[in-house]
Amino acid sequence: MLGLIFSAIAILSDSAWELAADRVRSWFTSSPRRLELVGGAGLAICAVGPAGLVTGRRD
Repeated sequence: MLGLIFSAIAILSDSAWELAADRVRSWFTSSPRRLELVGGAGLAICAVGPAGLVTGRRD
């Protein structure tokens, strides 16, 4: 029973996040200016992980 409850909550939660992400993506792609403003943000975020590994910092 607990497994079914967990699965139901997980499906509802993941579906809500997916719908929210879709709306945000649609909002960003509706304006070329918005896309231009956040253009390099994804690359910057991806660079933080390897930089943390190389420097050895844990904070």
